[in-house]
Amino acid sequence: MLWKLSLRSNYFNGSIPASFSKLTFLRSGFLQYNSLSSGLPQEIGNLTNLEVLNLTQNHLSGEISNDLPPQLQYLDLSSNSFSGDIPVSIANLSQLQLVNISYNNFSSQIRPFFGELQSLEYLWFDHNLLKAGPTLETESKGMERPLKTAEMKETTPLRDSAMGGSSWMNSGLG
Repeated sequence: MLWKLSLRSNYFNGSIPASFSKLTFLRSGFLQYNSLSSGLPQEIGNLTNLEVLNLTQNHLSGEISNDLPPQLQYLDLSSNSFSGDIPVSIANLSQLQLVNISYNNFSSQIRPFFGELQSLEYLWFDHNLLKAGPTLETESKGMERPLKTAEMKETTPLRDSAMGGSSWMNSGLG
């Protein structure tokens, strides 16, 4: 039984083979830093034990299937060319702790269900074509109320604030 597959940094090209979805006992798949192209196979949802999927820095494109592995805890699709909507099926991934979809071409609104994922700790949307929508639902993560789009326009990005850089790391905060 194969539980962990690490093929990172191998200059693999072409598409992810459909046979990848036959590794039904697989818990961790690390395919980052290759030159994989095409899209994410629809059959990826057959990997019912998969907890970690890292596909960062490939050349993957297209829309993400709504059929994602139900046990996912860590999903990194950053630095590819995925587009379209963020899959609604992510709302069903109750064990999800990390999602990184930065540096893609997603163009939908930021979905409110991200605020309802109780296990979610890390979420990156950077460098996409996303729309904020009327509110950003964050109530379940300790915010007093949702932030309105107008309020978000007046915030200072962390990198531009006094907290940016590494100076705060030695201040007892980090």
